[in-house]
Amino acid sequence: VDFRLSETAKRIKFGVHSTGPGYVQPIFIARDGSLGGHKNIVSRHLNGFAHVPGCVQTGVQWDYGYSCNASVRRLTVWSRDVGNLKLSGPGYNVEPIMDEPTLGMNAGLLPYEPMHRGYGGVVLMGRSYSINGSWQGETAIEFSDRILEQYFGESEGLHLDISGSSCTLSSSSDRSFILPDGPAEGIILKTVCTIPPQPAPPETTSTTTEALAT
Repeated sequence: VDFRLSETAKRIKFGVHSTGPGYVQPIFIARDGSLGGHKNIVSRHLNGFAHVPGCVQTGVQWDYGYSCNASVRRLTVWSRDVGNLKLSGPGYNVEPIMDEPTLGMNAGLLPYEPMHRGYGGVVLMGRSYSINGSWQGETAIEFSDRILEQYFGESEGLHLDISGSSCTLSSSSDRSFILPDGPAEGIILKTVCTIPPQPAPPETTSTTTEALAT
């Protein structure tokens, strides 16, 4: 039996047996030639990466994803469900596509993932991004992971602005609060980019209500 693929056969596919984010947010990463010489490939649904210098769209072999010279990594936000977050920066400066499966993720809208209790996005290592949301309760930000840092033999970082506050993330940050299915229950979320618990909005007084009514 000949298991060799033809030159034009598809090598990878985004969104196998998955919901919308599974078509949009996965990343293929390699340091050898297994991706046809590409370092990384992101989904074709993230069309904003077409406008990033050093990123080009591939063909059918690689599911028409975008290959970038810069290293692509994952940004994770551990939080309760606060609605969509907004990620801004390289790769997301486009108009949102609200059709399935994209649902605005191409423009940085990040939906909540209830199974692991958090949010995920695709970013370029070493670049600057900002993220905004209606923060409630404890929130922690995680960038990449130590395994990839060791695999590629280089330190990994990202500059992030969080609702006006800046910090620098590292792939070697402490992750002791994370289990395979997300943060452990009752564990305080502590990372370099930690958003402290946010107070509840003040209640509107009757005086204010009457003033607004008049």
